[in-house]
Amino acid sequence: MKSKTKIDADDLPSLDTTTDIPAISFRFPTFKDATDAYQREFIQHKLAEFDGNVAKAAEAMGVDRSHLYRRMRNLGIKQ
Repeated sequence: MKSKTKIDADDLPSLDTTTDIPAISFRFPTFKDATDAYQREFIQHKLAEFDGNVAKAAEAMGVDRSHLYRRMRNLGIKQ
């Protein structure tokens, strides 16, 4: 079978414009709630990656350690 080098519209899945907005968009009532949830999860994963070492997690994230501590406190992340 010969491979194609050009993608046509027929190669793409159809856009079903009758579907509802994904349920995830209703999970958070505000943009701030959504960004806080994302940041909380991201920070928790980075902390786990570095065995709870805030200094190493902050360095890997490209932020100052003091900023990470402050953000953790604001997001309710316990050390």
